[in-house]
Amino acid sequence: MLNKNSKWIPYSLLLVLLIMVVSIVYEKEFSDNSLATNNKKCNVEPKPFVDYSKCDFSNKEFKNVNMTGVNLEGSYLYKTKFENVILKNSNLKNIQCNHGSIFSSDLSFSNMTNSKCNNVNIFKSNLDNIDLTRSNLQAAKFIETNISNAQLDLAYLYRADFSKANLTNSIFVGSHIENVDFTEAILTNVDFTDAIFYNEMLGDEAIFEKCIGFEKCK
Repeated sequence: MLNKNSKWIPYSLLLVLLIMVVSIVYEKEFSDNSLATNNKKCNVEPKPFVDYSKCDFSNKEFKNVNMTGVNLEGSYLYKTKFENVILKNSNLKNIQCNHGSIFSSDLSFSNMTNSKCNNVNIFKSNLDNIDLTRSNLQAAKFIETNISNAQLDLAYLYRADFSKANLTNSIFVGSHIENVDFTEAILTNVDFTDAIFYNEMLGDEAIFEKCIGFEKCK
């Protein structure tokens, strides 16, 4: 004969199983949202289409490698150096590359939206068709860099330096432009619609031909 409380046993077991499932899901979500410092995927040799999402590559150097189509979404790249690296068509969303450096590298057609790259130094690189929408690029340098056809909508560009950069056909809609240096930059057909200019430091000999949304556009 069944005990009068026996009917509650299945419900108790169900509750325990439910708690276990919730715990497993929570741990997986926490793990997925954390930087993978010791994850095996972060130790894979650089190559095209490798998954480095949420890896911590602080102070690491990548040099003379092909990383086309790599996934670096959410990765931490503090003081990371890229030299002569191919990063075309890569997923660079939500990266943090503060104080990093990118020399003679190709980031064309990459998605770098919502990135935080304060004081990053980009020199003589190809950023054609890159998407930097809503990125924080405070004091970032794009010296002698091709950043044509780029999306810089709603970007924060306090003290950014575009000296001798090619910005042809790029879009700065709604971006924050303060103390930005455009010395000898090419800004042909650039769209500054709704961009906010503070304390202009535009530099000399910038070419503002056929651009829109700014008083210096010809």
